[in-house]
Amino acid sequence: FPTNYDGKWTFGWNLKQAEVPGMTQVVWLRGHQRSVRGTAFHPLDSNIVASTSWDGTTRLWDMATRQETLVIPAGGEEILMSPERGEILLRGWDGQGMQSAAFSRRNALRVFNIPPHTPLGLFASVCFSADGRLIAAAGDAGVIVWNAATGEPFAAEPPGKPMDWRFAAFSPVDGSLHFSGPKGLFRRTVILTREGTVTFGPKETVLSGFASFLQWTGSTLAVSGRDDDEGKPGVSLISKEGREQHLIPAKSPDQLSASPDGRWLITARYPGGGGT
Repeated sequence: FPTNYDGKWTFGWNLKQAEVPGMTQVVWLRGHQRSVRGTAFHPLDSNIVASTSWDGTTRLWDMATRQETLVIPAGGEEILMSPERGEILLRGWDGQGMQSAAFSRRNALRVFNIPPHTPLGLFASVCFSADGRLIAAAGDAGVIVWNAATGEPFAAEPPGKPMDWRFAAFSPVDGSLHFSGPKGLFRRTVILTREGTVTFGPKETVLSGFASFLQWTGSTLAVSGRDDDEGKPGVSLISKEGREQHLIPAKSPDQLSASPDGRWLITARYPGGGGT
């Protein structure tokens, strides 16, 4: 949100953390100077949260103390944390590359490039499988899965119209790939063969109607952009049985992150979207 101090406009950002399933707000964090584009919990410690912003920084936060613990001079559109590799992974603004910033300030920044598959070559999201052997991305270039060891791509969905595919997320339960867009939420089983190729099962419809950002909380999938019975946009939780529970019948968030134990869900909005 923009704030005027002494005639000068600065851009601040609020991070809202809520407890699932009660969705009780417990903390606001402020620090970034421009729009925050992605957040992520540490997969082994729910007290550590990372955020990345258009202000060109990525920050680590300690939920217990509400304090910022580390500032990395690199920003992106989406963030993943990989503690077993000692890295914070950032998807770049151009949608074509992943930056890897080490947890330690002593290590250098390296780049892992995801090649474009259309003239636009744009991806709206990127994710890793639970075992780290597969990388998936969704966007204008379709839904693509890469063998992380060889870098070979395999198309789960071909390129379509702009914004046909919004987000992709591997299930931590069975490893299937879920992907969203204006027409709904879909699922395919994914198998990495011994030969290193990737095969897909038939496309299954999980939900019809608009679906945007995806975030797993244990065995439950959080989906933004869903309307409740009164037509109010918000976040829905999809159980492993396929039941939909609408949690936030208010302004739909632009980003979702969940703690590894499934207790916490972070929602964030761009400043122009009405706050956090």
